[in-house]
Amino acid sequence: MAELIKKYKIALFVNSGTIAVPNWVRVKKSTAFNLAMNPVTNEFDYIADETPTTELDHYAPSLNQALTMYKSEPDYEAIFPKFFNMHVGSDASMPVLIVFYQEPVDGLETHTHFEAWHAPNARFVANELDSVAGTLTCDLYFNGGIETGYVTVADGVPIFTAGPLPAVPVITTNLDATKSTAVATPITLTIVATKSDAGTLSYAWYKDGSVIGSATLATYQIDADSAGDSGVYYCVVTNTLAAISSSKTSASCTVTVA
Repeated sequence: MAELIKKYKIALFVNSGTIAVPNWVRVKKSTAFNLAMNPVTNEFDYIADETPTTELDHYAPSLNQALTMYKSEPDYEAIFPKFFNMHVGSDASMPVLIVFYQEPVDGLETHTHFEAWHAPNARFVANELDSVAGTLTCDLYFNGGIETGYVTVADGVPIFTAGPLPAVPVITTNLDATKSTAVATPITLTIVATKSDAGTLSYAWYKDGSVIGSATLATYQIDADSAGDSGVYYCVVTNTLAAISSSKTSASCTVTVA
């Protein structure tokens, strides 16, 4: 069944630091998240067509926010000075990061990489401070366009990287659920994996959750010297591109050495 995207899965961060040293503050106390794409179109009356054609030229996104004002909350402390000082021009700069937590781009069971937009030249435009409702409404205009990429998140702090994450490996031949052998009769585990980019694949085999340091190929031979070689085996395949990695874990195989 399709899953409805929850509102907290799309997160807005504003940068209260600098481009070189960002300090991303998540906007948590807003009661609105209205992302308008504002398409810009041109109309062309081609001589070969009976009626004019509307062509999409580009988008000019903007984001409306209705911040509920709580003193000492990080989002209020980041945004209120822009309102109070009536910043204009470059002083109104407020870089924006939007993280789409519902769109992971890694193959991990616990996701750490998510699709994101980065607008380094966004501008803050104050609209209204309503002291009765306790809200500060504003618009954020993504001037100069949006960088698409992904974030890694550690302790709630996002780190943005432009461009795509290395492709998650695809395991085309996986492990059997079970295998058995006799003592002193080696048994081989093999997976076949592919990737859709120019990255490099590497392999790490595990037994009962612990890595087997010498097992770094797509095939691993279990010597089966004793019943102690019985256990649950699996392989983690990693695709590395430009020092960034994506991983995929194989199915688990329960091996019995009798």
